[in-house]
Order: sequence, then C-alpha cells, then structure tokens
Amino acid sequence: MAKQIKAKKISVSEFERISKEIERIETVDWHGNELIIKKILSLSEAMSFVQNVVDSCFDNGVYRPELKEFAIKLNMINSYSNLSLPSNFERSYEYIYTTDICQTIKIVILGRQYDDLIKAIDEKISSLVAANTSAIHKQASDIIASLDSISSSIGSLFENLSSEDMTTALKAIPNMHIDEKKLIEAYKDASHKKESD
Repeated sequence: MAKQIKAKKISVSEFERISKEIERIETVDWHGNELIIKKILSLSEAMSFVQNVVDSCFDNGVYRPELKEFAIKLNMINSYSNLSLPSNFERSYEYIYTTDICQTIKIVILGRQYDDLIKAIDEKISSLVAANTSAIHKQASDIIASLDSISSSIGSLFENLSSEDMTTALKAIPNMHIDEKKLIEAYKDASHKKESD
C-alpha cells in the first residue's frame, strides 16, 4: 500500500508571489509608436468590458449582431491599450479594420482571460435575447387574450339577434353612412318585434 503524503497548504502570500511573477504591462513598438498594453484586466475592468460590449450590441432592446465584433474590438483597444480612438464610430470602425491594432493587442494579452470575456459576452447576449423573446411572447399572449375578450363581448351583444333582425338593423344604415340614432331605433324595433312574437 502506497504511503499517503500529506500536502502542506499553500499560503495566500505564496499565491500572491507567484501571481506577481506575471508581467501586467508590456510596451510594444506599433508602427513607430509606443503602445502600452495591459496583459490582464482587473475584475472591475473585465466586468465593464463585458457590459460595454453587450450594451453596444442592443439598440432600443433589439439585438444587432452586426455590431458585436466591432464592439469587442473597440472595447479591446479602450480597455487594454493606451491608444486613443476618435469619438466618431465611423472613423473608429475604419481605423480598426484597416490596421493591425487588434491583432497586435491580442498577441500580448492573456488569452485565458480574453476567452472568458468573450464567453461571458456570448452568454449575456443569449440571456438578454431569450428574455426579450419571452417578453414578446407574453405581450402577444396578452394581446390575443384581450382580442378574445373583445370578441366574446361583441358576440354576446348580437347573440339574441336573428339574421332578420340584423338585416333590419343594417337597412337603417343607408349607403354605409352610419346614423347612430337609426341603428338604435332599428335595434329597439327589432327587439320589440321579437318580444311581441
């Protein structure tokens, strides 16, 4: 039987020491410019990254998948680097897709974290789309229920009228110009006629 070795618990300070061995920032030459790139985002920066991308993908509650990759790239530059982008999205879009800035940043950043951020973005978007779809289905069900109620109410108004009564009432509406007084009188006449029969 093999002898069990009792492992010594690794302390927090040792964990911290190992963590600090990883460089947090790297400076690279990007087309003659000093580009400072964070290799890893803090928890709050990571949460902001995910939320900013997700928010950018929705326009008045409607998911716009064509914006997702652009939003990821835009937030990658803003979150991981010291590069300034124009506030005009058209220009930012052009600069992002006509340069190698995102590839340069992606080579330096910690892939494990970046992959987790992309997964979180995908899951959050899926969750919001599902919630929106459920809300739309509920609204549609509510509208159908309201229409059913209206239909029942209208049906009960006319349930005691025969086809002859309805014809009499419709004759009171010459040339489809509705005269409410004549319609009411025709209905009363038809009802009195039915009672006297």
